[in-house]
Amino acid sequence: MYGLCGQILYTVCMQQRYEWKLKNGLEVIYNHYPQAASFAVNAIGKAGSMYEQKHPGIAHFLEHVVLDATKKYPDEESLSRVITDVGGASNGGTNRDYVTFYAVTLAKDAERAFDHVSEVTIHPLIHNKSVGKQKKIISEEIKMYATDPSSFAYDRSVELLYPDSRVGGLITGALEDISILKQEDLRDFHSQLYTSSRFILSLCGPLPPEEVKKLAEEYFSAMPSGNEEKDTEAVPHDAEFNIEVANWQDVSHAHIYFQYHAPEIEDDRMYATKMMGDILGGHELSRLFVSIREKHGLSYHISSHHNPSHRYGYITVYAGISDENIEKFLKLYTQETQRIVEGGVSEEEFKRTRNRVLASFLFKSDSPKSTAAQYGYNRLFAPEVYTFEDIAERYRQVTREDIQKAAQDILTQPPKISVVSKGLSEESFRSVFN
Repeated sequence: MYGLCGQILYTVCMQQRYEWKLKNGLEVIYNHYPQAASFAVNAIGKAGSMYEQKHPGIAHFLEHVVLDATKKYPDEESLSRVITDVGGASNGGTNRDYVTFYAVTLAKDAERAFDHVSEVTIHPLIHNKSVGKQKKIISEEIKMYATDPSSFAYDRSVELLYPDSRVGGLITGALEDISILKQEDLRDFHSQLYTSSRFILSLCGPLPPEEVKKLAEEYFSAMPSGNEEKDTEAVPHDAEFNIEVANWQDVSHAHIYFQYHAPEIEDDRMYATKMMGDILGGHELSRLFVSIREKHGLSYHISSHHNPSHRYGYITVYAGISDENIEKFLKLYTQETQRIVEGGVSEEEFKRTRNRVLASFLFKSDSPKSTAAQYGYNRLFAPEVYTFEDIAERYRQVTREDIQKAAQDILTQPPKISVVSKGLSEESFRSVFN
């Protein structure tokens, strides 16, 4: 079967996917859900913090500014009311590898979603009043994260992984970075990176494809074409143990992050890695949770998860531990990581984890908002578009041996560790890992 502009029409579970390009080259992907009540518009582009060249924090700063005012809606209230007046939701977000803007409304109000997202991505008013206001707001955001021990430890742990690229820096930038940003800096960044060659328009909902095509062309054909630039590379740290301990007098317990390099999103090993991370610390029956929290009562919160992107990937393990329990915790932690490396996983663990991962992933397919985000990111970075079922099948193909191999490849690395505590020293960790 063929859909819009001669493109192949995909059918999965009564959901049809269409792909085409606007006259400016912007790629559009539309998942037609006839049964859905809502309609989602998601614009996602390669304009996150890892693409910053001169000004750390500018990607996140620009995301704030473009949501302030546009040519059609010259103040924040009028812009917000486009969506809120009909009960919808909208927002933006900046990650290391992308920036995204979305709007979700009831299907009858879908044109408002197109209007809102196109305005903030294509027609923002980047004026000095907004720049001045956002400097104050983002400075408060930076201070908030800098005084939150868990956020501080996490950001520093990622920087230990990637100290020589913006992948490892603060997405917000530092206070001194923000203070020097100017209107022309933001306009330059916007003109260079907010282009049809770097963005994907991802849509999902019940509207007829012909109507969606018309709306996409009407609202997004004005996005400038630009030139596809070479992707910024993530520069990993060398394969040595590295640790940083910050002592804060006002914390009640230590916040500890272990980071390990792991497969990227285009690496087929990603699926086994995701399952391995879930078995290690992804839920209440995971190994770290059962051992460290339930059996020994050493931690309220302990978790692990895989963070894959198109240019980097890492496994994060977090634990909140009282300083006096650190020796016992480290012994149990190394026991559990060695156990999965050397002994693999049981059949029961394997089946439970596969069911959990598949369910949590496929739950997203019921939501137009989640579907638009999933397919947009996938279309932007992956060599081909995978349906929810395609990805589910890749998880189904993972074996117990694949999971043990993932553990052997990842958990035997010297970890990068960041700690915020009241009085721990680096030596407490070096004696175990170095």
